[in-house]
Amino acid sequence: MTSKTLTTTATALPLPAGHWTLDPFHLAVGFTIRHLGISKVRGQFGRFEADLTVGDTLDGCAVTATVALDSIDTGNADRDAHVSVS
Repeated sequence: MTSKTLTTTATALPLPAGHWTLDPFHLAVGFTIRHLGISKVRGQFGRFEADLTVGDTLDGCAVTATVALDSIDTGNADRDAHVSVS
């Protein structure tokens, strides 16, 4: 009987190292919150920017984002106006 051991080394990342500004037309920034412990409110933000940095290893990868909080959309204009953004 023969025994084989498979040893793996660092795997390649799916993207080459570099910096990308992410396309907002292919992204969404959304959320879900509990309301009064009874229901869930879902929403999203309409304006945001995001950047992706891919390093040579996972430790060198990062996503940074800036979200315009006043672009909240929960599908209810009265609720959106009630949310205070400071």
